[in-house]
Order: sequence, then structure tokens, then C-alpha cells
Amino acid sequence: MKSLPVSQAREEFAALIEASTQGPVEITKHGRVVAVMLSPDHHRRLEEAAEQMDDVEAFNQALADESPLIPWEDVKADLGLQ
Repeated sequence: MKSLPVSQAREEFAALIEASTQGPVEITKHGRVVAVMLSPDHHRRLEEAAEQMDDVEAFNQALADESPLIPWEDVKADLGLQ
């Protein structure tokens, strides 16, 4: 992963944007990473992966739920769908 200090990132902003299309670019300040620049495509893929992980977690929680099940007919009746 490419890494450069804030001062250099400021001076080479256009090149930094171009470099982010090849992979994430770390921006450092006093040797510590303070930001990461990503391409829109990479960001979208990370967002989709995070959403999938949230879905997996919700599914696992639903499987672990030991609450009694409510019959579908009762749900429809409660919602006035019959």
C-alpha cells in the first residue's frame, strides 16, 4: 500500500487521486496513518462487503433466537390480512 505524508499529499493531490485507482493510499501525519484514500469502486466493494457481514450477523442472531415461533396464520390475522 502506498503511503505518504500529508504535506506531500497536499502537493501531489491529483497524482494521489490517480494512485488511489490502483489501490488504497495511506496519508500519514508525524508517521501515523490519519487517512486512507480509496477509489470509488474500492469503496463500493468495501461497503457491499460490510453490508453482507451485517446480513450474516443478523441471520446468525435469528438462528440463535430461541423465542417461540408465531404461526403465519396468526401473523396474518394480527395484521388484518385474512
